[in-house]
Amino acid sequence: MENLIMEARYRGQWITLLTSKHICFLNQDKWGKLPNWDQFLEHQMQLL
Repeated sequence: MENLIMEARYRGQWITLLTSKHICFLNQDKWGKLPNWDQFLEHQMQLL
């Protein structure tokens, strides 16, 4: 899992671009604020 997280950190720029609208949705829905990076990565892994 650690390697997957490191890879996700490395590719974080395009992940953020692809999911910027989804982050806004999560911001309003699940966390009430922008998620921290670990929460964001955990959610991305669930989506993949």
